[in-house]
Amino acid sequence: MTKRYVTGWEKVREDDDPDANGTSGSYGEWEAHLDDVAGRAVALPKDLAELLGQVRERLGRLWLEEDKARGYAMMLKARDGLEAIVAETGPEARPCTDPLTGRRRG
Repeated sequence: MTKRYVTGWEKVREDDDPDANGTSGSYGEWEAHLDDVAGRAVALPKDLAELLGQVRERLGRLWLEEDKARGYAMMLKARDGLEAIVAETGPEARPCTDPLTGRRRG
């Protein structure tokens, strides 16, 4: 069962401090969840990780184009290409995950 954290909005408003509610429990759980996910993650092959890094870096520079409209258009075109790759390869990976938990099978 998922643990619930009740937000004491009155306390937050009184102190004008979002952290006055005592968020360490929920943040701690979130950090543990991220650690769990990272621990189960499959490492990408080095060449693919580097390629994705290059794509990310290049897309990040497109907004610096002198012609802003052209830069944004190229971003959208690249996004369409990436979405097409995901649409093509996603169904292949789907049988490897449990539909109820999203976790890898086997």
